[in-house]
Amino acid sequence: MDIFVRGINTLPNDILRDAVLEKYASAERSYLRLLLATWNLEETKCRVHTQEQILCFLETTHSLTELEYKYWMEMYTDRGLPELKDNVLLHGNQIPSIAQDADRDGGELTMMVQQARERGIDLDSFDDELKGHEDDVGSSVDLDFGQGMAGAG
Repeated sequence: MDIFVRGINTLPNDILRDAVLEKYASAERSYLRLLLATWNLEETKCRVHTQEQILCFLETTHSLTELEYKYWMEMYTDRGLPELKDNVLLHGNQIPSIAQDADRDGGELTMMVQQARERGIDLDSFDDELKGHEDDVGSSVDLDFGQGMAGAG
């Protein structure tokens, strides 16, 4: 991190200003990747739960023909449920790495914004520029550069 801090300290103001915008985009992307990974995990857990309930229902209900019952049992036991349970583990194992990337990007963005403010670089116009794109893609990171980057991590 010391190398990063020394690097941004030596940048001219115009380049630092542009670098803040670039880092903002990286931090936003990292945060959204984390959000997506978390929802993928939640969706898969819910799907496992639902399929387990359906499987239990099919086993206790005698409303299906033997052929229908066999079809549904194969669907949930051979092809669906075991794979979904593996996916729960996969999604769960990916989240710590993605969260680490989001924390790093947010921390770097905070340091860059602080450095820019200390130099008196105007980031308020950035705020307006970024808010113009907010409606296009949504926003997860605090856009108020004048108040700090509390939401950037």
